[in-house]
Parts: sequence; structure tokens; C-alpha cells
Amino acid sequence: MITLNGARFAETEGEITDSLFTEGGTCVGKAKRNLRSINFYDFSENLLGVLNNHGVLCCATKLDAGGYWYSLADVPRIGRWESNRAQREELEALELGWDTVNGTAKRRYKARNDG
Repeated sequence: MITLNGARFAETEGEITDSLFTEGGTCVGKAKRNLRSINFYDFSENLLGVLNNHGVLCCATKLDAGGYWYSLADVPRIGRWESNRAQREELEALELGWDTVNGTAKRRYKARNDG
């Protein structure tokens, strides 16, 4: 389970079901961890946003041509943080540190956000 600005994103089907019966509210979507990013989807599998390898949360807008436009706009279902600092601190809490891949520093994300 990943929580961003109070919005909960499930990483497994079991977490979706569990969120219906536990305190803290239900999930608003799904999260999928990739090697160097985390994708956030709604329950219809529409991409909402991406936390990229630079620690930047990007809003994903589907284009008519079929691709996506990534921007720094507020991500639907997550909303706006009270400040940039609050957003930065919450996003940085997801990270473990840096790996070097082909001579380039890349962020590595926790396997789970269990607190």
C-alpha cells in the first residue's frame, strides 16, 4: 500500500479488498512499481501519474494520438499538498537511496511502504 497526500493506492488485489474493511478509508487506485519508477492507476487501469527516478511526481494525461503527456500538474485522486516541502518530504520517504546504473545515479524505491 502506498499513501500519498492521504490517497491510498493498492499494490495487490488483497490490499484493495482489505482497504474496504480497515480503518483509514478505501483505496482510490492501484500502484505498480517498476525498476526506477512507480506508476499510479485508477481502477479502470487508466494511468494517473508517475513518480519518476528523479523523485518527481508527474501527472499523466492521455493524448488523442495514444501516448501520454507528463507534466508537473496536480495528479487526479492525489490532489495538492499544503506546500512543496510537504510533497517533497512525503515523496522522499518512499526512497531507499541511490544505485549506480551504467555510471548514472538512479533512485531505488522500497519494496513496500509499510511505514
